Amino acid sequence: MRIAVLGLYNSGSTALAGVLHHLGVHMGGPPFFADYYEPLDVGTELRRWWKEPDLVESTAADIRVRWLADWLALKEDAGFAAIGIKHPLLCLSAPDVEQAWGDGVCYIWSKRGLDDSIAGLKRRNWYAHPAAMQNKLWNALNRFTANHEHLEIEYSELLEKPQATIDRLVQSLQLSPDENQVAAAAASITPAVMVGPGTSHPRFY
Repeated sequence: MRIAVLGLYNSGSTALAGVLHHLGVHMGGPPFFADYYEPLDVGTELRRWWKEPDLVESTAADIRVRWLADWLALKEDAGFAAIGIKHPLLCLSAPDVEQAWGDGVCYIWSKRGLDDSIAGLKRRNWYAHPAAMQNKLWNALNRFTANHEHLEIEYSELLEKPQATIDRLVQSLQLSPDENQVAAAAASITPAVMVGPGTSHPRFY
């Protein structure tokens, strides 16, 4: 099984990827970038292909497709049955994933409102033009999902109804986790934490 988690920065994709990881999907690491369930090699390549913060294409599509195909082959040769990939810049490279991985990829949109995702990235203060970046990713993701079958996981539902969302993922992806894996997946959805005086956000805000 091949799974691509697509979502903007601050869209809840980290929480979703963490759930999949605990349910037994190989998310490409370790090593991961911090605790975002983004394989370091994938993140490094994507940032070469799409230069931040302008997200300008800098690598030809055939090179991107070949790299993604080779990456998947290594994971399958290692014996992983369910393989996932996640990074915000995959919104731009979803067509590359399709060409590299073929039919049958399960695309999961970690969906959060555009304005909320922009606000979340502004809070991070990582980039000078967060709104422009998020809009570009949003438009690319909408173009791709408009004519590709996909599963939408609302960030708010993942936070408010984690067990129901986990059950939906297990059924939709035909996973077979044991009770401990399901419990770990549910526990990974961290409750709100304080980020300032009188202000709280979920960990993956």
